[in-house]
Amino acid sequence: MSPAQVSHFPASPREGQLTVPTIPDVQKQTILDYLKAFGLASELTEPEKLQFIEISQAFGLNPFKREVHVAVYMARANTASYRSLRATRAI
Repeated sequence: MSPAQVSHFPASPREGQLTVPTIPDVQKQTILDYLKAFGLASELTEPEKLQFIEISQAFGLNPFKREVHVAVYMARANTASYRSLRATRAI
């Protein structure tokens, strides 16, 4: 390849490799403490907890300061039902 054909973008993960986001333990534990303190830990599944943590960290929001809230909704479409997670930023 000539230098003109070389991409400056990072290479994508190789087939079979998974990229897992790393979460700093301190922040993750703080958000898990919030979920336990408000009785939400038992209401959320593990993937929903991880999703809420990722959203909180991505936007730099602290649930203890009421900057972000989480709610789970049950919905029914025709004969199937599903859960929907909503993380809302406080104004």
